[in-house]
Formats: sequence, C-alpha cells, structure tokens
Amino acid sequence: MPSTRSTELDTDSPKAEPSLGLSARMSLRQRIFAVNIIAVLLLAGSFFYLDSYRKRLVDERTNSVTIEAEIVLASLSRIAPADHATYLASVSRKTGTRFRLADRAGVILADGWQSDVARFALRDPTREPWQRNVARWLDDVIETIADRTEPKLFTGFAPPAKWPTDTAGWSLAPDRTHIVWASRRSSGSKPLYLM
Repeated sequence: MPSTRSTELDTDSPKAEPSLGLSARMSLRQRIFAVNIIAVLLLAGSFFYLDSYRKRLVDERTNSVTIEAEIVLASLSRIAPADHATYLASVSRKTGTRFRLADRAGVILADGWQSDVARFALRDPTREPWQRNVARWLDDVIETIADRTEPKLFTGFAPPAKWPTDTAGWSLAPDRTHIVWASRRSSGSKPLYLM
C-alpha cells in the first residue's frame, strides 16, 4: 500500500524560533564583560595550577634525592672505608648528583665532586638573554599571585658540623635554579653523614 505521508513542506504551521536562553536577557555589553571575566578567571586559575605543578616537581625531586642518599649510604656500609671516596666519585659521575660524606666531628671524608671537573656552573642573571628575564618576571608574578614564599638563596654548602640530620629541602641559586639536597645519617657504630 502506498504511503499517505506528504513530502511537501507544511507552510501553514508556525515556525519554532531558536531559544537564545541566557544571552537573550543580557545586553551585548554584559555578554562581553562576562566573557572577559571568564578569561581573567582562567588566567588566574592557570597561575595556581602552575604553582602547584612546580611545587609537586620540587617535592618529587626532593624525594628522589632522599632515596638516592639512602641507597648510597646503605651501599657505603658494605664497602671498605678506604674505597668510599672512589665509590662516591663513581656514583656522582654517573648520576650528576654531588655526594659528600662526613664524620661526627664534621670532617669531610669523601666528596664525589672533588675529582676532575666541575659538574655545573651557576649563571650570572645579569648576563642572561631577555627571555630569561621575562621568565623570571613571570615566575615572580605567579608566586605573588599564589602567595608563595621563596626559600632562602643558596650561598654555598654549610660546614658538615652544621648539616641538618635526616632531612631534605631546597633553595634557590642566584639564577633561580633549584638546589635540592638531602642529608642522611648512618646508623652504624661510627655515624657518617651523607649530603
């Protein structure tokens, strides 16, 4: 049986107009203002996201250095004391991490970077290209907005007698490079401190 439906357009029924919803009740000025407010809120939210992301990265690096220190200290307990300096130099060369070993009196027994070449150089911020200055300025803006306090500036390692025991942390170099450190104390009969 043939279909009874018509294929012609129905021109007699009223056309449904699209609903504009919220935008129909707002003027153009209010809509532009709302879009701009949303953009500013997204920008502010990205500052907080970047700050928390950077904090997580620093925390992960601090945890990593702490684990490295514990592993190296455990390894040192199985190595003859005469071989400590050679072992620390080897581990430092492979990982790029500086390991220093001191006794209870604060005398440095071994330094993994005491060998041949310097492992890093701190840059002078005044001689950096303008892009670095812009990056540092943005970093300061993010920290100001996120209300984050800066750690103290790195001025060099303290003498071993003043090393904190079984702790980790970080500080900023003059070029705003993060210096991450961990200090561990051995539990043997002759305590050794590794930083």
